Amino acid sequence: MVKKAQPALGTIVEITVADKDKPRPFLNAAIELAFAEIERVEHLLSRFNPESDISRINAYACLKPTEVSPETIRLIEESIKFSRITQGAFDITVCPLMQAWGFEEKYKRHPPDLEQIKEALDKVGYRNINILKQEQSVFLAQPAMSLDLGGIAKGYAVDKAIAVLRQEGIKNALVNAGGDIYALGVRGKNRKWRVAVQHPRKNQAVLAMLELEDKAVATSGDYQKYIEISGRRYSHIINPESGNPCSEVPASVTVLAGDCLAADALATSIFVLGPKKGIDLVNRLENTEAIVAAFPQDKLGISLSQGLKGKLKVTP
Repeated sequence: MVKKAQPALGTIVEITVADKDKPRPFLNAAIELAFAEIERVEHLLSRFNPESDISRINAYACLKPTEVSPETIRLIEESIKFSRITQGAFDITVCPLMQAWGFEEKYKRHPPDLEQIKEALDKVGYRNINILKQEQSVFLAQPAMSLDLGGIAKGYAVDKAIAVLRQEGIKNALVNAGGDIYALGVRGKNRKWRVAVQHPRKNQAVLAMLELEDKAVATSGDYQKYIEISGRRYSHIINPESGNPCSEVPASVTVLAGDCLAADALATSIFVLGPKKGIDLVNRLENTEAIVAAFPQDKLGISLSQGLKGKLKVTP
């Protein structure tokens, strides 16, 4: 088994390859190619890279249609698809709200007032993204709109890394990008990949242990990213309808799906939808399961999708 970790996608990405029939130099080379693919995707899609397609969209697409790569077009189309599936709970246009709340600042003294939230909300709405397929261009119909693919790009990068490993002939591997994971094949004979779901309140404790084979999983937790203003903690996931950080949210959401892009987008969406609506949505989707941990009245409650009930041991 060969393992390597390095920083990427705003986290630490770890790639493990378990093909025992291949020489170690070959496995190392395959891992390097997978990391190179992750770097390529990040360079293409990060709004913090001034040369990325997303940065160019944010700079120019409110003024005129902006030509981008076919790959970027496809990913924006996927994002819009999840916006429709989740009735707007997933929305890649929330960037103005994130900026209003100060999620990109080290310290913010006061939350935004109602007028500032309203002003940001006027710039939010996935329906204002216009894709001009023939011109391979994107036009944003509202002034000062901007896109942030943070809720989907990390999962997509994991999927692309797995695709590279497959192309190199790797049959068994695990790619973990800070909780966005794809398990390819198995880790050994009759041994599936084991992935721990972190307890949202107990450090080093495990809420559940998943056994995965050719499956993606993504976990989002309120303990992962947040800001504190005047001693109060605010979740980094913002409700695109209200303009406020999700307050009565799950403590953690874990989604299992056929690909990491879907798992990533749905984990974000369920934070906005809440446990009941989130589980109801997952139960309507094929090849998708979810674990939602929440604290109604300060007591941990676990909600499982239909396919996990009676099959998964959860430790509160």
